[in-house]
Amino acid sequence: MGSGLVYYHIEPKGPFPGTRGGRAFLFWSVYLWALVMLIRMGEDARPEETNNVRAIGAGSGRVVHEVDGGFVVLSDTDATDLGLIQLPGVESVSSFNTPYKLVQRSVRPNGTRVRVGEVENGGDSFVVAAGSCAVESEAQLDRTTEAAASSGANILRGGAFKPRTSPYKFQGLKYKGLEMLSRVGRRHGLSVVTEVLTAEDVKVVVEHADILQIGARNMQNFALLESAGRSGMPVVLKRGLSATIEEFLLAAVYIALQGNLNIILCERGIRTFVTATRNTLDLGGVVLLQQLTHLPVVVDPSHVTGRRGLVRPLSMAAAAAGTSGLLIEIHPDPDCALCDGPQSISTADFPELMARVSRVLTAGGHSLHPPCSSLGTRARLDLESSRLRDIDAALIRMIDERVTTGLRIGELQSKISRPRTSSDADEAWGRKVLEIHAEA
Repeated sequence: MGSGLVYYHIEPKGPFPGTRGGRAFLFWSVYLWALVMLIRMGEDARPEETNNVRAIGAGSGRVVHEVDGGFVVLSDTDATDLGLIQLPGVESVSSFNTPYKLVQRSVRPNGTRVRVGEVENGGDSFVVAAGSCAVESEAQLDRTTEAAASSGANILRGGAFKPRTSPYKFQGLKYKGLEMLSRVGRRHGLSVVTEVLTAEDVKVVVEHADILQIGARNMQNFALLESAGRSGMPVVLKRGLSATIEEFLLAAVYIALQGNLNIILCERGIRTFVTATRNTLDLGGVVLLQQLTHLPVVVDPSHVTGRRGLVRPLSMAAAAAGTSGLLIEIHPDPDCALCDGPQSISTADFPELMARVSRVLTAGGHSLHPPCSSLGTRARLDLESSRLRDIDAALIRMIDERVTTGLRIGELQSKISRPRTSSDADEAWGRKVLEIHAEA
């Protein structure tokens, strides 16, 4: 039967431990025990060849998912028995060895790019979503959004529905808040990401938002995951407070099984024995996720610690770790915020955070996502000019380090009577470039 696992049908006699009813048990019996194959079609495959492979893969009730011109087939029979390997147009057939089939890296070795308007998450640029934890009023939201856009954020985040641990705390403006988010987002030319709490609310939220957010408390709300997947909308899926990496990826599979691979994974801190901060940033898990899955991975540094003073350094750490972006909470007056004020960055301090993140990205050969074209010309000019200054500063530091290193090499070579490999002209060139950039 090949190297995959064989599917055996087992009639559920009751709820599977940790699930709701037999339906979830059947999911596990099929998707954990089925042989799963990835069939890649050649670039020159003809439509009739692709249709033939699709028909054979879907035979006998097998489940087939189409991904980038290829197929992921869930079957109780391997590729040889199905005759798939010899079919015209087939480039390769491989089997999966992990339970999170559709989201593992081998499905899309070059990664998934989730596009929303002009913004592409998972591409070459670093995307920042910024906004207040909760929508409080249209005036507050407008000030927050203006600060986010003018500082280089590409997406507006904001909570209309707020799941709070205490039932006595502010629960959000709900549908009224959704309308405000939609209106203010359009006014400033930013896409909107907001949280949806129930499967029933998905149809309403998609009318106002561009990206659905599923929070940590709902990571294993399977009905909500499936409903969000069926919507076809991009989804930001946050890791549960105590979820393992595998559980996190399996939650993403629930969305992917609905034919929706527009998923962005978000690390927002996990619960550990540490009490000095609200949660602990699993930066090692973030790096591991980028190796295991083709989905973009972002970090929410605001929810990680619950401390405003730690948001900037953690944002820089996430940028250095190679993540695709950040979700950051900002507010015009954090001390008076109705929700999560202690972890919110002041809109006055947000530009400095973005500048620091930009410098880290530049040092690593990356950059912030370009500002949206809907942003005013003068604001875009200011942003790009600021980024150019950051690039120049990085170049100056590198050239200065090169000159200094060259001098040290020359001193060491003279001590062992070895001919110098760097000439005086080379050192002079380095100093000249340094002077030019200093004048610029």
